[in-house]
Amino acid sequence: MLSDIRRFLVSKDGMVSLYELANHFDTEEGVMSGMLTHWLRKGQIMRVESPCTQSCGGCDRASDGVWYQWVKPEAAPTLISLGTPCSR
Repeated sequence: MLSDIRRFLVSKDGMVSLYELANHFDTEEGVMSGMLTHWLRKGQIMRVESPCTQSCGGCDRASDGVWYQWVKPEAAPTLISLGTPCSR
């Protein structure tokens, strides 16, 4: 199921609401939130609270709720190598 969630988020190429994810996978929002915790810990997704502060009515992103976005590899934080471990 985690792989299916990853594919769905990547295919959206943008932000997806928790509601949309739960609806797509026919599960409760609390259960979906728990599964998304896996990808959050790995740094593969970002969690955004209400990504739009406007209430123009032009889109549904101004609504309250939690949104998720897959982190593209170039946007992921770079790990710094501290050299090779000592062999002594």
